[in-house]
Amino acid sequence: MKKGIYALAAIAVLSVFGRAVAFSFIGLDDAAYTFRNPFVAGGLSLGNVIEAFANIRHGGIWMPVTYTSYMIDASFCRMSGMPLIGWMHFVNILLHCVNAMLLGKLLFELGGTQGTANGAIVPNIRIPIIAFAILLWALHPLRVEPVAWIAGRKELLWTLFSISGIICWAKDLRCATIVFCALACLSKPTAMCFPFLAILVSWRMRTVDPVRNGEKFNFCQCFVLVVLFLMSAFTAAIAAYSQTHVAGQAATSLYAVPFAVRFVNALSAIGFYIRATFLPFGLHIDCRAVSEFWPLGMKWNICTLALFALICLSFVLTKVKALFGPRKILFDLGWAIVSLGPTLGLLGGFGIEAHADRFSYLPAMALSLMAVDILEIWRWNGVRDTKLFQIASVVIIAALSCVTFVQLGYWRDDATAHVRALFCDPGHPRAMVHVADAKCARQHDFDGGIRMYRQALACADTVPKDGFDADDVTAKLAYALASRGRAEDFDEIKRLGAKVLQDVRRDRRGMMLDALGTAFRHEGDRERAARLFKASIEAPDRFWPKASTIHKLSTLTTPSSTLHLNSP
Repeated sequence: MKKGIYALAAIAVLSVFGRAVAFSFIGLDDAAYTFRNPFVAGGLSLGNVIEAFANIRHGGIWMPVTYTSYMIDASFCRMSGMPLIGWMHFVNILLHCVNAMLLGKLLFELGGTQGTANGAIVPNIRIPIIAFAILLWALHPLRVEPVAWIAGRKELLWTLFSISGIICWAKDLRCATIVFCALACLSKPTAMCFPFLAILVSWRMRTVDPVRNGEKFNFCQCFVLVVLFLMSAFTAAIAAYSQTHVAGQAATSLYAVPFAVRFVNALSAIGFYIRATFLPFGLHIDCRAVSEFWPLGMKWNICTLALFALICLSFVLTKVKALFGPRKILFDLGWAIVSLGPTLGLLGGFGIEAHADRFSYLPAMALSLMAVDILEIWRWNGVRDTKLFQIASVVIIAALSCVTFVQLGYWRDDATAHVRALFCDPGHPRAMVHVADAKCARQHDFDGGIRMYRQALACADTVPKDGFDADDVTAKLAYALASRGRAEDFDEIKRLGAKVLQDVRRDRRGMMLDALGTAFRHEGDRERAARLFKASIEAPDRFWPKASTIHKLSTLTTPSSTLHLNSP
């Protein structure tokens, strides 16, 4: 029967998420993590793996195991001829299948062996309840972001290794627990919460399971916990450094945002996850933080959190107390809060995203844990109407699957994902920039792209400074104007790039330099245009690709065109 549940979970996940294999990439992080990342694009090699471990500043996050998985993808696709992006999507879906199966294994482990109801010994968990709980998590719309987004691989991997480690901890497999915890931390620093989850699991099994009731930690278990906490502390230190010393950016403070703002944001984020769990509508990529301290969205989220807290308190004081006491429900809530902890901003680093669907990937397993506990209580209270449960389960899973299938369609490509973000949040400047990028680069709609770049700059003050690079957007606007090529555009390009003309080192990506070079070439100043094109090509964080700028330089007949170039 257990194998049947695992097969059902795999088939359901593949049926709902399978079409993501045909999706494109998302401009936000996908390229930077994979095919435009030098030590990933080169494929699996000792040098690239060493670079993944040594480069703790790339992308502001240290995740060498995740990068290594991308390297394996790149090498496999190079040898097999399979399309890289489609294969990466397929691997994400497979990992989600495995995580759904591991959730089932965890539910069986935490269910205990047996319990007593009205003097009779009965099993703690029924197979249909487990199946419902797995599908409730695996097919929820909140799972779309980490599965359909190639950059969401880190969520899938740290969850896979964390759940595997927790299962090993429950089985008292000490060495395996340490190995899986290390792999989880190397997949994403959020795994720093692992030892706290292990303690929660031990507390539940030692207070709820009649067989293990009253057991104490022995010396070996205490030693393992010490090792786990040391790994957690090391991971937290690396994460703090990575977030504040992002490659190519100036160093920032981990506590640049006041604690009061971070605390309100944390409450709002928890409220959002609760609301999105029960009403999964309006989900989109890149949920921004806003400059206003107490916006309307936060008020609704915190009201949701307060209502949920009152419901849980009422439930704990009535239904659960008559059976096991509040331990199981407290464990379920503790699982969610502890695993969300590193992403809530209370530890520092908040300022760009208010919350993100992917952050709830492992914490949302608490919903399945709670569903099992509540359904057990319902059954133990003498309710035997299995038909009602079966009908309700089918209706809930079918409804979630339909919403998830629709939500998945918003992740076909970068433009679709950010158009969805603008639909849900019309004033989102970063989404405007991504949509403008797509209009200019893919649709050649420069008029529409230029209008959206200008609108994004006008909204720049609605997000924290570290969440929006106005200089970069200005450079994109100038490049779009140069590509459109109207006479009046070139005068505006020179106005936008006045500071870069004074010091070319201001433009590290070379996009503004390219636009300025185009403007001066149009005016006939070939020598100055050649110097600007060459500076653009040699910019330290050069935008991709270089071929177009090299071609522009090669068309100039001045002596500057014969200068040595560092070709890509």
